[in-house]
Amino acid sequence: MTPDPGRGIKERIFQLLEQHPEISPYARFIAHDKTDRLVSARELEQPLEVTIDHTDEGAPPATAKPYRVEITFKHRLDPQQLTK
Repeated sequence: MTPDPGRGIKERIFQLLEQHPEISPYARFIAHDKTDRLVSARELEQPLEVTIDHTDEGAPPATAKPYRVEITFKHRLDPQQLTK
């Protein structure tokens, strides 16, 4: 995320990210830790960069601050490793 929002704001950005038009089709396939990591049961488009207009819940859109979120494919997870 650019600029670095800090932990408290990251949680809200991840919430807004799930609602973003480019991400919402994948929302039911993704999970995240609300800070840095996101995993998806479906491949996401690459490169995937979106701008999230951060606002506190219930705040007017005019107070939004833009954050650039880049989601980068790192590696595939092997589900078999979860049972060991």
